[in-house]
Amino acid sequence: MNWVDFKPHESLRMEAALANKEDSVSLKLYDDTWSIDLASMQQTNDQTQKKRPIRRIVIVKQADFKY
Repeated sequence: MNWVDFKPHESLRMEAALANKEDSVSLKLYDDTWSIDLASMQQTNDQTQKKRPIRRIVIVKQADFKY
């Protein structure tokens, strides 16, 4: 499997949801909307229902981002 990192603002949105004890978050990734299940660590395309696993990489400070 080829992993693709989330953009910094997407990762921060997921981290905020986890901090607020939310079960899921919805993100617009490219042209599609995906529901991210934070418990199962899967994302589901809202239109096609395609599922794929995600991984969590915790960024502890802004300087850690690669652009």
